[in-house]
Parts: sequence; C-alpha cells; structure tokens
Amino acid sequence: MGDAIKEHWQQLQSREQWMVVGCTVFVVISLLIFAVIKPMYGQLDLLEKRYQSDVRTLQWLGTAAEQIQQQRRSGNNGQGESLSTLVDASLPQFQLTMQRFQPSGKDKAQLWFENIPYKQLVAWLHYVESEKGVNIDAVSMNNEDASGRVSARVRLQR
Repeated sequence: MGDAIKEHWQQLQSREQWMVVGCTVFVVISLLIFAVIKPMYGQLDLLEKRYQSDVRTLQWLGTAAEQIQQQRRSGNNGQGESLSTLVDASLPQFQLTMQRFQPSGKDKAQLWFENIPYKQLVAWLHYVESEKGVNIDAVSMNNEDASGRVSARVRLQR
C-alpha cells in the first residue's frame, strides 16, 4: 500500500503536491487546536471559575466568622439578657443553685457554688459558653466529701 501512495504522489504535479502538503498541515494544526488546545483552555476556564467561587466562599466565611466572634464578644445572641438574668434563668434547667453572685460591671460576674454535682456544673458551663456566648474566665473547684460533688467558684464574662 505504501508503494501505491508513493506512485500516486509522484504522479501529482508540483502545485498539487504543495496543496496536499498545505491541506495536511492545516488538518494537523486544526486537530491540535480542536482536540488538544481548546479543551485544555476550556478546562482552564472551568478551574478559574471554580477558584473564583471558592475565593468568594472563603471571603463570606471570613466575614461570617468575624460577625460571630463580635456577637460572642458583645454577648448579643439575639436575647439581650444581662449576665445575671442569664445565670438566674439557666441554673434551674441544670438543677443547680448558687450560693453567691457578685457582678463586676455590666458584663462580668463571679459565682460561688457549694456541694453541687460536678457533671451538672460542667454541662451548665458548656451551655452558657456554647449557646449563650459567655466566656468562662476562670473556674476553681474543690472536691466535697460526697462522690461526684464539688464546691466551685466561676468567673464569667460577656
């Protein structure tokens, strides 16, 4: 078959041979463009759009995280409660009673507990921190004679 092609090639005039070579080069270049380069640029455009979307999402997350931090720092979780109101309202939910409450300004307070269940105190501390946005500055605990019971001093801040 290769001999037949060579024979046919040699029968073509010089101008026809140049046209065949030109068309072959055109077809090869077109194949390169449409089969390799264009899909590659299409994939590049897709990746660039995906990257831009991820950048916008990351910026939104940064803004949202900052707003959440500001909300936690200000103690504004949509309830507008004072620290004393929050403590008074939440302690009964955990069957806890405090011995003493000492406010220190608008957004700080110290609480004293005596002979209370340790697990309930920890659950309450988790609640006020995670649900109400109150920061726990310090906790001091002492074991009581009864198992699982403690006396504690807690310092809270909004």
